[in-house]
Amino acid sequence: MTNDEFHVEPDPRMALFIGGVDEAGPTRPMGPGRLREIATAWKVTCATPSGVTGLLKTSRELFIHSHVVYEFLTLGVLLSLQAVETSLKVRLAVARLSFEKLIDRGAAGGLFDIDVQERRHAGRELRNLFSHPEQETVWSYGMTAPLIARSHEVVAHLFPGATETSAAQVWGLPRVWLSVNQTGGRPPGRNPRLHSRRRGGHQAGRRGRRP
Repeated sequence: MTNDEFHVEPDPRMALFIGGVDEAGPTRPMGPGRLREIATAWKVTCATPSGVTGLLKTSRELFIHSHVVYEFLTLGVLLSLQAVETSLKVRLAVARLSFEKLIDRGAAGGLFDIDVQERRHAGRELRNLFSHPEQETVWSYGMTAPLIARSHEVVAHLFPGATETSAAQVWGLPRVWLSVNQTGGRPPGRNPRLHSRRRGGHQAGRRGRRP
């Protein structure tokens, strides 16, 4: 077996992206090194359970290896949301409970307020969408990177520790590195399937949905 057998080419869509702008002004190329640099900002605290740590690590690796298979980005989001679900199970000390009930129990127990509860349910619906797709879903870096970063932040909040990364560090990444052509998908914050509920109708609106 030779090294040539492991040779892989970048996904052709990488030509549509830049890796940011350096201090001198020129653009930086998009590559695995730049993606790893971005993912490194998404820290995991020392208090995070090993199972959750593994899920988050895989989500970061999928983000980095999207340089070769662009569709890995969506899988990275899914794994990061599964890490949030698992972290709630550990934090609440329950082995079998739906994601929906985990979120509601966490809110009832004071882990987060009603606004955060709404956002957790939006993430849950996104996890359901990615877990039971009707067709392949392809989202851009500008849509997926903030979601993976946010999942890391949620877990860090549930299991605070010395290596916790602040929100300013997570969201302080330069926006210039994102796609120069981000067509083909709706930004996560504007998906009516995820954000159609209003606070007053939250309980009624959840009937009949996947847990």
